[in-house]
Amino acid sequence: MKKWLAISLLAATVALPVRTEAAINITDVPASSSHYDAVSYLNNQHAFDYMGSHFNANGYATRAQVAEVLYRAYANKLAPIRTYKGFSDVTTNTPHYEAIKWSYEVGIFDGSGNYYHAGNNIRRD
Repeated sequence: MKKWLAISLLAATVALPVRTEAAINITDVPASSSHYDAVSYLNNQHAFDYMGSHFNANGYATRAQVAEVLYRAYANKLAPIRTYKGFSDVTTNTPHYEAIKWSYEVGIFDGSGNYYHAGNNIRRD
């Protein structure tokens, strides 16, 4: 269910307005790719600024990295549906902490027991 929510959010991006500031140039997603519109939208939202110029569609991203991308694109568009409970493996010093907290509050990611598993991989496609 959560995977489909993330995919639905990515798919919905094609209908949203695009920021006008210059974004990085993603060099490995051609216009003919089925991911092009979603990647372009998220890139224009500066969601990938921390990643460099390669999206690597067939690669992996961690749960924390996916949370960061979605947070950068949707933080002001999705309202919390629950209160952050904290996780044993996430502290305020954990990379992408605010995105992890937000992704739980808006219902994109759950934990497993008392763990978020921020470093677990998710396929990017």
